[in-house]
Amino acid sequence: MQTEERIGLQDARRLLDQAEQLLNQSHPGDLARCARLLALNVAIYKMRFGEIGEEDYLRLLRSDASDSQAEVFGQGLQELLTTLMLVTGSDECHSPRELN
Repeated sequence: MQTEERIGLQDARRLLDQAEQLLNQSHPGDLARCARLLALNVAIYKMRFGEIGEEDYLRLLRSDASDSQAEVFGQGLQELLTTLMLVTGSDECHSPRELN
C-alpha cells in the first residue's frame, strides 16, 4: 500500500495497535498465507536491492525511533495490514489520517 501522507510516530503506534488487533482476530491459516506473501515481498526486495543490515533492523526496533524510522515502520505496518486484509477479506483497516 503506497501513500502520499507522512507517517509519524503517533500514526505508527495506532497502526501497530490496529495490526495487533487484526492479528489476534485472524485464523492461523490466514496468518500463514500472510507470512508467505510478506516473505515473498522481502525476497523480491533483497533480489533487487540486496540484504538489509542487522543494524538497520535493530535501529528500527529501538524505542528512540526517529521520524524517518517511524515512517519506515509505519509503511511496513501498512503493508502488514493490507496483506492481512487481503487474506482475511477484512475491510477494517484505515490509513493513518483516518485513524485521527
